[in-house]
This record gives sequence, C-alpha cells and structure tokens, in this order.
Amino acid sequence: GGLVAGLGLGWVLAPRYRVDPSGLKLEDGNELGRYWPALVVALLLLAGGTAASTAVHRNSPGGHLFLGYQAVEQEDWSGAVAEFEMALAQDPSLSEAWFYLGLARNNLEQPELAIPAYESALSQDPDLAEARWNLALTYLEMERFKESLSQFEIYLDRNPGSDGEVQPYLDALRPLVP
Repeated sequence: GGLVAGLGLGWVLAPRYRVDPSGLKLEDGNELGRYWPALVVALLLLAGGTAASTAVHRNSPGGHLFLGYQAVEQEDWSGAVAEFEMALAQDPSLSEAWFYLGLARNNLEQPELAIPAYESALSQDPDLAEARWNLALTYLEMERFKESLSQFEIYLDRNPGSDGEVQPYLDALRPLVP
C-alpha cells in the first residue's frame, strides 16, 4: 500500500520540466492548482484507511487482548476480565488471555472462577509456567491441598531449576495430603 501510494503521489506531484522558450533554463510545467486535489485525496485515503483499520482491529481478538493488557497494567481488574472474555469469545485458543483472565479473577478475589481460566490456559499450553504456578497457589488458597500439591510437583518437573522456590510448598503440603 505504501509503495503504490508513494508511486501515485510521486507521479502526480513530480515536477514536469520543460525548457523555457529562450532555451536557457528549465521550468516546472505543473500548475500549483494541480497539486491540491492529489493532496486532498491522499489525506482522505489516509484518514479513511486509518479509521477502517482501527475499527476492524478494535473488535478483533488481538485488539481485546491489547486492551486487556492495558487494563492489567492499570490494575483495572474488572475491565481486564471484560476484555479477555471478549477476546476469548472470538478465539478460545489464546492461552495468554486465559492466564490473564485467571490473574484478574484472583485479584477480584474470585478464585473459584480463576481456576477454570488457569486450567484452560494449561490445556492450550501445558508449559505455561505462570499459569501452573498461579493454579497451584489458587488451589492452596482454596485449601484444595491435593490439587495444589499435584500442580506444584508438575511445576517442579517442568522447571527443574526452581527447587528452592517450590520446595517449601511441597514440604508444607505433603503432610496435609493422605
């Protein structure tokens, strides 16, 4: 698009040199009035294309994902939930949207709704360490010790260098699980 627009504007706006009657100098044969319509059309196309592209992408999964990330950065957890749910309604395979939906639900003190979000994130991407960690912590918060222990063990298995981080949880949970 940029190449075609550049070539079109270049062709319209380029000077049309001709030799003056004396033959001593070149002069531009284009009149100033010829430039204005091309500039107006170019600006209208640019503005229209930008508006159309923005409208299309605003309601796309990626657009909602972006707005959800912005809401997370501003700690607007309700807004984040709304944006991630809209993104997931259009594309349920977005593992990061599931993860951030779980994070937002946890921050809204809705752990029972965070768990299915983290589980969905892990069903899309079993190696998403953040989702596994948060799922383990959410189970722990809800006193679902067996599930929490299981998630911490899987986390440790998939992230072998995290012994120091995980071991205190494992040590605390193992006596609680029959």
